[in-house]
Amino acid sequence: MPKDLARALSSGGLSGDAVKFLTIMAFVDGTLDKAKIANVLRYAAELGVQEEYLDDIREAAQDRMQEALAHMTRSNMESITGKAWSGDANIRLLPYAGQNADPLLAQRFRNLEGRHPSSFGHAFWAHFKENEYASLENQRD
Repeated sequence: MPKDLARALSSGGLSGDAVKFLTIMAFVDGTLDKAKIANVLRYAAELGVQEEYLDDIREAAQDRMQEALAHMTRSNMESITGKAWSGDANIRLLPYAGQNADPLLAQRFRNLEGRHPSSFGHAFWAHFKENEYASLENQRD
């Protein structure tokens, strides 16, 4: 029923919001369901919505996850820095590990593990560990 939705929204200017809501609903269960993504893309086409995030989910549905993630990372970095971004965002986002690690900053990060579990610092450290943003084993330079 993309045509029905397009007719209903033709005068309200809500097409972009409708596609965003459809996109959220396609991912609400935490899975990449190609059929749901195809449905979102059908609605977007009928509603005349063309946004970069739709290109990203199209690439993800075509098993081109690395390209989609790279674009999302660049877009996020540009939104944070206000400038076009190139290069490895992990150097900026994960300065605690790897060959580019700042030793003092890495030690400060490791020290967050020992903070009280209810503290922001410990929660920050636990978030990185639980989501495997950086290998904690590699942080012990």
